[in-house]
Amino acid sequence: ASQQEVTEMTQAPTPPAAAAAPAAAAAAGAVAAGGDVALRPFAVVDEVAEGSPAAAAGVQLGDQLCRFGAAVAGSGSELQHVAQELQAHEEREVPVVFLRAGQAVQMQLTPRKWAGRGLLGCHLRPL
Repeated sequence: ASQQEVTEMTQAPTPPAAAAAPAAAAAAGAVAAGGDVALRPFAVVDEVAEGSPAAAAGVQLGDQLCRFGAAVAGSGSELQHVAQELQAHEEREVPVVFLRAGQAVQMQLTPRKWAGRGLLGCHLRPL
């Protein structure tokens, strides 16, 4: 996948619920000392194309990506892992966890071809 495709994002957001936040954070793979769950974002959404799969799914500017399928913070090549997940899951849902205004937001994104660039229609900037 090209860097542009890597930095593109799709399907229905799950409303953030206080009870779901700890599970979402645990799913993101980061647990702080003392058992407190902490999300570790590795990229931020800095563009969402109108009419894109990402826009339809509810991805928002400023969302901080903590997990995209198997891609999580800590590897040093997170966006390459996102590209691999995009290619491996075209037309199939990928579990995603964002940090939005301090709250975990889980959604299923479905990379797919659409009228615009990439498979998701959003751009990620590494943190």
